[in-house]
Amino acid sequence: MKIRKWLNMFSALALLISCLSGCATMPEHTAEPFNQFPAEPPKSPRFHESHYAASLWDNRSPRFFEDLRARNVGDLLTVIVSEEATAKKKGETNTEKNKTLSAALNFFGLTLDDDKKFGKSSTSYGGSLKDKFDSTGEIIKEDSMTAYLTARVIAVEPNGNLVIRGSRWTRVTGEELQITLEGIVRPEDISVNNTVLSRNIADARIFFNGRGPITTVQLPGWVSILLSFISPF
Repeated sequence: MKIRKWLNMFSALALLISCLSGCATMPEHTAEPFNQFPAEPPKSPRFHESHYAASLWDNRSPRFFEDLRARNVGDLLTVIVSEEATAKKKGETNTEKNKTLSAALNFFGLTLDDDKKFGKSSTSYGGSLKDKFDSTGEIIKEDSMTAYLTARVIAVEPNGNLVIRGSRWTRVTGEELQITLEGIVRPEDISVNNTVLSRNIADARIFFNGRGPITTVQLPGWVSILLSFISPF
């Protein structure tokens, strides 16, 4: 009977461990890119064909000599994403308080400690209090991001600034990576190579999203998250 009881307990324990191990990893989903932009690209201004095919003059440009930097809706622009952020915070607190108290009782000007009047007695009392608190904390956080991404001009503001948006999605051996970017660029910040640094983009929104076996392994399981949530310590 005891052997059968122990076998039942081991069977139940093995079943419980197998269930928990199944919850330890999150299932992998093969889906479309995470943050797709509208499939239909923005419409570029309509250009008319040149009346003279062999002419050096192109009526799509208001000037005879013009560089190839992005300036109109639909133009492409290469963004050099180079972001580095370092944050450091340190706090230290030291407090200390000492207090000493002493007193003696008297009776009509005579202390009760007078042996001649009241015999041997002691009515003086005293006390001391000491409170000390020390606290030290430090936070250091460093982030870095480097990438090249080609974006499209989707709008031109009245002051000439360019609203850009771009996305790149790659999949290598089951690991998916998507980079999305959008923001506002000044034409004067665009180099002659038609590139712009990410630090010169206003209202920049840059996202790096990953999904796949490597990303899944780095995430805690549902049971671990639940136990961390309900743990009082």
